[in-house]
Amino acid sequence: MLATWKTEVKSFGNGQILLERGQFATTIRGLMQRWGTNSTTVQQTLELFEKNGMISMKRDKKVNRTIITVTNYNKYQKPLEIVESLVENGLGKPVIGTTAEQHEDNASLLSGQGQNQVLLKEDNNIINKKNSSSTTREENLKFVEEIKNDDLSIESAMRSFKCDREQVLKWLDQFVDEVNFKSSEHDGVGKFREHFFNWVRNKLEIAKKNGKGKSDGQNAKDQYAARRGTDVGNHTAKDYGGSF
Repeated sequence: MLATWKTEVKSFGNGQILLERGQFATTIRGLMQRWGTNSTTVQQTLELFEKNGMISMKRDKKVNRTIITVTNYNKYQKPLEIVESLVENGLGKPVIGTTAEQHEDNASLLSGQGQNQVLLKEDNNIINKKNSSSTTREENLKFVEEIKNDDLSIESAMRSFKCDREQVLKWLDQFVDEVNFKSSEHDGVGKFREHFFNWVRNKLEIAKKNGKGKSDGQNAKDQYAARRGTDVGNHTAKDYGGSF
């Protein structure tokens, strides 16, 4: 599902990468999150797939990236010319999971008249609708992984929210779970980042209103400061008008 259906340039991390049909770029950490397992299991699984001829891998440790090629991608997907014809004729985006046995049926439908084309378009719309939620989840997971690998974005969040890196990463995990639950779509990693920053600000504002913005130690410190009269900025002159 992650593999691209045609040769194209895609964004990854802080840059772009050229991917051929049947390829996708990922990281060990990204697959750990998708599969819910540890790095050892991910690496052993990929090595097993590669050993059995299911995939081939090209690792680039300098940019922490692995390009995976699905060996039999063309066997299980529509031929490229069929996909391009579908898009050109306004019959929807390429449908995932079309087997080789269906290729001839697709080709005959494309060469048919209006009724067949309408039926094919309706079928594609139904399948695309079912896959839309899954596609949104995949996009959001890709966006959050890009931000986690972008030191500038993480440092910006740490400065903005006055917290450490671990807290930012924790918020990112919570945020992506929430937007995936709501099937929220984003037009690129920039919009995803903007939504995340606003989400954290709102979260902190709610915590502040509920009295959870400061720790017990900070609250106690403020209380004693008020008694000493060293925190005048938070009080009025009237508060200090009486005798002590």
